[in-house]
Amino acid sequence: MRFGFALPQAGSAIGPEGLVTAAKRAEDLGFDSLWVLDRILWPVNPKVPYPIGDGSLPVKYKNVLDPLETLTFAAAHTRRIALGTSVLNLPWYNPVLLARRLRRSMSCPPDGYELGSASDGRPMNTRPLERRGKNAANAPTN
Repeated sequence: MRFGFALPQAGSAIGPEGLVTAAKRAEDLGFDSLWVLDRILWPVNPKVPYPIGDGSLPVKYKNVLDPLETLTFAAAHTRRIALGTSVLNLPWYNPVLLARRLRRSMSCPPDGYELGSASDGRPMNTRPLERRGKNAANAPTN
């Protein structure tokens, strides 16, 4: 069994010192991987309730660091731990620029990089980019 650790990339207290401390501590404790989430928008009038709790989006998601930059920063301060994204919401990314960023990020961690990706089906996240989301389902994987 492998264990991963979610980096502190959301909330009002995030910053470089906290990321370095968390990444190094997770590695020292023997965690296998560091993980990040992808949250770009904070809906003002959500049409779909958040699936956990009372349905409102937790306040900490008002301020979220970029997932790939966060992982690249953590990789620069660790030696062996693998990196991963829980889910990148593909419609928000230019495919060519995302591929270039991933290629650069993947060269950092010696134990690898795992990419979770999807086209989030919640209207608050995808309505403006529905066509790009459909195209992402047909994107080449190699």
